Amino acid sequence: MNEKELIKLTVYKFYEKATADFLIGHHFRKIQEFTGDNVLAPPMAAFSHHLPRINQFWEMQLLGKPDTPLEKPFNLIMAHEYLHIRVGEVGRWVTLFKETIAQVRKDRPDFDELFDEWLSRIDVFNDIFLRSKIVRSNQG
Repeated sequence: MNEKELIKLTVYKFYEKATADFLIGHHFRKIQEFTGDNVLAPPMAAFSHHLPRINQFWEMQLLGKPDTPLEKPFNLIMAHEYLHIRVGEVGRWVTLFKETIAQVRKDRPDFDELFDEWLSRIDVFNDIFLRSKIVRSNQG
């Protein structure tokens, strides 16, 4: 397994968790292409257009320039504005992503350096989101 395959595997496993999660799953279901048998746990095929973009994003963050450029540049924060994300939901995203990395990392200790960088990037994105004007308080 190479780094790109590891990124793809980790992103896929994260999406399996996040799309069915009780707190943040509804945000992911807003972008699914179709509904499967279980409305609350859509099949990964329902994200066939979105997952490659997320894989490319993380490849760019962790490895440098992706083989395939993104369709168009985007502002990470503003791309999520319409979701009306709350502070607790950002925290849940971070928790699930870090749990996923820990699970994959157990089987792939040869990629420890990449995982360390990934965890660091997640912390950076957490800070950026929490300082942004798009994240709402949990109160209202």
